[in-house]
Amino acid sequence: MRNILFMKNLAFSFSLLVILLACPILAQDVMPPSGSRVVAGLEGVVLSWPGAAKTKYLLQITTGQVIVAEQEVTGNRVSFQLRPGLGYQWKVSRMTAAGFQEIVPTQNFQVVTDTEVAIKGVGGKNGKPGTRASNYRGGDGESGKNGLPLTATLTPMGEYVALTVTGAPANRQFLLAPGASPLLLSSVGGSGGAGGPGYKGRDGEFFIGTRAVSVPEPGGDGGRGGRGGDGGNITVVSNGLDVRRFLQFDTRGGDGGAPGAAGLGGRAPGIPIELQYHYGYAQQPGSNGQPGVPGMPGRDGQVFIR
Repeated sequence: MRNILFMKNLAFSFSLLVILLACPILAQDVMPPSGSRVVAGLEGVVLSWPGAAKTKYLLQITTGQVIVAEQEVTGNRVSFQLRPGLGYQWKVSRMTAAGFQEIVPTQNFQVVTDTEVAIKGVGGKNGKPGTRASNYRGGDGESGKNGLPLTATLTPMGEYVALTVTGAPANRQFLLAPGASPLLLSSVGGSGGAGGPGYKGRDGEFFIGTRAVSVPEPGGDGGRGGRGGDGGNITVVSNGLDVRRFLQFDTRGGDGGAPGAAGLGGRAPGIPIELQYHYGYAQQPGSNGQPGVPGMPGRDGQVFIR
């Protein structure tokens, strides 16, 4: 009786082993995982899968309907220099005496050209030109908007490092290949709006028929430039990795807005020479306004690593 049970258990174990060998490797066991956006490194893109170092495999890589590579590989790791900006499909089969057995079903990834994730605050609107209603002075520029807070999470994934950036509208995911250059995370403040130009004074006039005269108007002062927005703060969840190997940062405050231009005074009226002594008060052009004050730059954001 015991021998019969032993033989049944042995047969069941053998059947289970055959089923496991026949099943493809799960997608999460291969690198890069399907759907990845890969930043290539010094070796290009590294493809790896569970397997023996001396086993022979057939690797196939395509983009669209074009075959990029189809070759025998000894071992479970290979690297390729692939054209960035394209999507690729790949699969792996084990070479056996009976032919080929697919062990990695078709996976897909994209080699991206991204070198940075850049967020910038919206720039402030420029001030309006001066008018009589504004006492000739140009309007002040609006302040720039602040940069957005971002969170970057680095996670080891075999030879790769996964990078997830959150903070709308910058939600991005990357897979950094070995030797990939650091990505730049940028969250800078928006520039302040320029101050509006001062009012341009109306020219003086002399009316020959009535001998009436109008005095030239002075020019208005330029408006103040808007303040630059503050740079956004960036928080990095490093998971023990050397952040400088994978990320660079730019959290500058926005530039202050340009000062509004001074308004020019009106020109003196054209009065006949023989009458000018009667209108001495009107012979001078209107005074020019003063230029506005430039806006202050925004404050720089900070980077927090934990």
